[in-house]
Amino acid sequence: MKKSILLALTAIIFAGCSKENNEVVVTNLSGYDWYDTQLWYTNNKDAMEGYSEVGNVYIGETCSVETDCRYIVVSAKDKRGNLIMSDYMDATNGIVKVDRDDLLR
Repeated sequence: MKKSILLALTAIIFAGCSKENNEVVVTNLSGYDWYDTQLWYTNNKDAMEGYSEVGNVYIGETCSVETDCRYIVVSAKDKRGNLIMSDYMDATNGIVKVDRDDLLR
């Protein structure tokens, strides 16, 4: 009986760890500081469904957005005011790491 209760509690704990809040965490590994950053999100590459302004995201830092969309695109400015844009990044697992190769510069 104790094993059954322990097993049930363990299952409840692990179920609580699943991605319920649709948060996508984006990490800046691009080598550029991002200023006036927006995270755009969409389910297909033909039209954006929305965006969130997340401010400045420096190298190695993270930002996040609440979305259940499949793709995230980073739009920001560098320190000189030039556009920084990422390619469509897969956000289905809730974690997006943007490195230099992901930028469209």
